[in-house]
Amino acid sequence: MSRLRKTGRRPGASIERYARGLLWAATLTLAAGQGFAHDLGTTEALITLHDQRFEILLECDLDALALGAGRGVDDAELAAALRAMDDARLAATVGDLRQLFARRVRLLAGDTRIAFEVEFPDREAGRTLGMVPPTFLGLTARLRGALPEQESPLRFRLSRAFPSARLTVIDANGETLLEELVPRGEDSSDFGARRASPAVAGPEPDRSRAVYWLVAATLAVAAFAWNRWRGSGTGGIAAPSR
Repeated sequence: MSRLRKTGRRPGASIERYARGLLWAATLTLAAGQGFAHDLGTTEALITLHDQRFEILLECDLDALALGAGRGVDDAELAAALRAMDDARLAATVGDLRQLFARRVRLLAGDTRIAFEVEFPDREAGRTLGMVPPTFLGLTARLRGALPEQESPLRFRLSRAFPSARLTVIDANGETLLEELVPRGEDSSDFGARRASPAVAGPEPDRSRAVYWLVAATLAVAAFAWNRWRGSGTGGIAAPSR
């Protein structure tokens, strides 16, 4: 399994497209050596923090999670079972899967859980067609929501229903904020978006002292000029010649 990690921004590529490419690269590398089962021993998790919102991409075997199947089950059978469902049953199954992510995945601000929406973009975008090993729902869960207005450290946690998470956190510019392996059922280290620090105003200059010296200098110059003029007058001023 290749590790999700930042390798630099690609000109013209969005963060989401770049992140999805990393997820699929890891998946294809695994699939090449694992036959016909998506044996995802580690959950690849990529969190992107924006100014007021966040996005979490998780690499999971969605077919197995939707059907409650264990590891190592033939993916063709799982995909066929989902494909055979009528629309109502499939919608209920996908709805239950969304609820599973809402219950088992947590983004915490302090002790407060942050709400998010759950999407499965692979099937919606048609990326599951022709994939080997086969999959009906895909391998990517996308969780999106709003960050709290009050800035506080964030933590990420997966329940024991998932394998350990290989977590990468980046900001909106693609800069890595955190990389670590999070054991199943445990919290990650604290992290948060890098925000520009407000400019710290320096101490106000002592204007009163400057004004004092300016007035003193002005008076000194005036006194000097007055004394020179009076000195000239004391010596007498030549009377105009007749």
